[in-house]
Amino acid sequence: MSNQGLWQHASPSVDHEELSCTEISHAICLCQHESSSLACVQNLANYFLRRPYLAAPCGEGLTGELDQMSLYRTDGFDCVTWVNTVLALLQSNDVNSFERELIAMNYQNNQVEYTSRCHIMSTQWNRWNESRGALQNITSALANRLGGDVETADVLINYPAWLRARSLRDIRLRSPMNMHEARDRLHAVYDQANKFNPERTSLSYLPLSLLKAYADSGKPWQAVLPELCVVQWVRKHWHIAPLIGTDLHVMHVGFLMHDEDDAVFCHASWGRGIVKDPIKTMLNTCERLGVAGVYVQGLNI
Repeated sequence: MSNQGLWQHASPSVDHEELSCTEISHAICLCQHESSSLACVQNLANYFLRRPYLAAPCGEGLTGELDQMSLYRTDGFDCVTWVNTVLALLQSNDVNSFERELIAMNYQNNQVEYTSRCHIMSTQWNRWNESRGALQNITSALANRLGGDVETADVLINYPAWLRARSLRDIRLRSPMNMHEARDRLHAVYDQANKFNPERTSLSYLPLSLLKAYADSGKPWQAVLPELCVVQWVRKHWHIAPLIGTDLHVMHVGFLMHDEDDAVFCHASWGRGIVKDPIKTMLNTCERLGVAGVYVQGLNI
């Protein structure tokens, strides 16, 4: 297949926009009369349960220079768009405020631009949302409750190389353009990569062994876990730079929350969509996928 064909295939379809707007309004109603964030997320999880997994479903909308997919959609999610959508809904009272909160979650300094989007969880999404007070790192506190210590994953985050690894497949424009114009837009992103530097950084994580030991003890999760938190799966040696331009810390993200006498992990799962997995299922899946532990954030919203 030619490059032209690949690029044309990537052009977005946005037939879902009207439905997504209507469903966001309904989702806000589901939360308006609840007294806690946990109850809201439980309602949202039940409403969107089994919605399909869609890889990288969102972009910057009509004004996007590179990616003109919608800012949000409800017909499907990936793990990050699911978390962003839910967190934005928790702070909204109408569609306009939802859009503002969604932008605040996912764009540094609220600038709706491709290179301002929080593409990298550990060095962009986490830092941005913790610095503005929406989330709080509680990983060490949970390790103390479990009688252990955090460990760290040290990784070179090469964001410039990640940007330069973008290709014509990543250009998703609503209006037809010739190949020359498409390449110009792509090279403009390559030029912006020069504004950033690679960064060797460490991410603390709660070792999986601590969580599995607690699970085996039979003690209630409510005794150690907050009723609702954001949980990220951390790989200690995730060497994927040859595929995407940079290695990473975080391979998955979702919500861990109380559910009657247990705890469940609510997330957008590849091949299954929005699901609620018991915590023991989550731990077994993490271990099978080589996850070293989890980075945990409490909600300040």
